[in-house]
Amino acid sequence: MYFSRIFTTRRLVCKKIYTMEVGRVCALAFVACLILLIDAKVIQVTDENWGVIEEGEWMLKFYAPWCPACKAIAPVWTEFSLEDKNLGIQVGEIDVSASPGLSGRFLVTSLPTFYHVRNGEFRVYTGSRNKEDFVGYIAHKRYTELEPVSSWKAPNSIIMSAVSLVFQLSMKVRHFHLVMTTEYGFPAWSVYGFFALCTVAMGLILGMILVFITDYICPTRQPTRPVEDGRSSEDKPEEAPITSEKEEEEETQDEPTPPVDETTDQSGHTLLRKRKTETDTANDEN
Repeated sequence: MYFSRIFTTRRLVCKKIYTMEVGRVCALAFVACLILLIDAKVIQVTDENWGVIEEGEWMLKFYAPWCPACKAIAPVWTEFSLEDKNLGIQVGEIDVSASPGLSGRFLVTSLPTFYHVRNGEFRVYTGSRNKEDFVGYIAHKRYTELEPVSSWKAPNSIIMSAVSLVFQLSMKVRHFHLVMTTEYGFPAWSVYGFFALCTVAMGLILGMILVFITDYICPTRQPTRPVEDGRSSEDKPEEAPITSEKEEEEETQDEPTPPVDETTDQSGHTLLRKRKTETDTANDEN
């Protein structure tokens, strides 16, 4: 009886000590996580403020809240953000579900996707996904071994800006569809029919705008008509046929040359000769 009480008391004491130690460990872990979250400097980049990444050096992560791989890499990315001062960079992340325009602007096709940005040059990070490799990529300047994204595919190009607008429009259309079908109770076919009518109307409007622009730049010329002077076609003078110079020369060569009259010689040599003969005869007689 005595020994059983001692054993029971010892077991209760050990259990209490174990509970206290577990609670202390959990408290320390909570404090460590809280400090880590406070010191973490992961910047949220959105469609509105994404222009800040064009200045300086950045490491970006594209993720989605529903992505399991993104959830697994989140602690590593948070630890990597603590090295921003040592590396002289800024660490950011982009939620593609909240900023669909950026997913189209950067052509994100898989999650998570990592980008390195330095002074307006964009490179896709394809290395290992641990803290040491992230740090080494920046510290040893391994990004110099990779070619930056071409100018026409760069997120700040005109083409990718248009793609971003298309992605944003698609998300707004999707949100409109969900609101009309869930909140207002419209059938899905009616919403699709409304989208079809809007598409046709938009095509007609754009076509008219293009026609107006084309007519303004290249206006059509009206055909010129001859002025009628009140005369019929029979009263109009006949036009002389147009012949080339070569044909005129051939016709001239074919015509026979008339005999030259000595009295009417164009050069006047025969008349002079007759007058000289008469003068010589008169002198001899004298």
